[in-house]
Amino acid sequence: MIELIPSKDVRDFVVKTDWIFSDFEKAEIIYHMDLPYDEMKTELQKISDQTDDEMLKTQIIEHIERDQKCIQLFKENCEGFMYAVEVDEKDTPCESYICGYFAEADLAYTHGKKQGCKFDIQKYQIVGFIGREAIKPKGYINPYLFTDKNPDELILEYEYDGGYVAEFRFDKKGQLIGFYSDEVEITDQFDPSRFENAYIEVPNPFEEGDRVKLIETDLCGIVRTSQKEWKKYNEEMKTSDCADYEDVGIIVDFFMDNKKTTHGHFCPIFLEKVEENQNDETE
Repeated sequence: MIELIPSKDVRDFVVKTDWIFSDFEKAEIIYHMDLPYDEMKTELQKISDQTDDEMLKTQIIEHIERDQKCIQLFKENCEGFMYAVEVDEKDTPCESYICGYFAEADLAYTHGKKQGCKFDIQKYQIVGFIGREAIKPKGYINPYLFTDKNPDELILEYEYDGGYVAEFRFDKKGQLIGFYSDEVEITDQFDPSRFENAYIEVPNPFEEGDRVKLIETDLCGIVRTSQKEWKKYNEEMKTSDCADYEDVGIIVDFFMDNKKTTHGHFCPIFLEKVEENQNDETE
């Protein structure tokens, strides 16, 4: 588990402090760690096989079964759909482009993998295909934030907008690294009791003023959350009815060309300290 954490500083902190993760916390961190999908599934399956936490075991089984259904429908439910391959040669999403359209997911995958870079496969409905109505995109409102709404007010249906119904993302080796699908409805996507969503305290070795880098990017910045503030923040979040994984983070100001470009909450496991001479722009 520890070796999977991206940040060396966090790994060292875990060892130094004898930090103990519960099985639930292990599952949540692994789920959010941007591992290749097959590796993530294997690690979750290991936890499910070994844990005594029956609720967690059930959640992991449900999660994997739902993922498999999404993958199956993405490939097999192809009549009346087409697949577009979008490549990202420079690892810059704003410069990605479509390089082909295909009738089957496997054909699209073979073509995408040949490009030798990150690629997405987007699944689009062919509107007007006999026997199929246009799939309208849906939006979901978090019931734990808007407790005054009735169940039928929590699902919003929009007019058809030409967007994809599913998108699968792959690295340059062709490994699946994540996906989005409207073909399978997820009814518990906001449930804070599930391992995918719950707020948990993660190891944080950083102090206010530390210079850090967002792993696998060129962004360097300064931590704005002190350890004292982090302790208080965790206490508040753990007693909140609506806190979830999106709230797990410390405040960091990132800079480029001596100007602040990004301000927000970032999970410590994706941050590492940098030497001062590596980060002169944050002066």
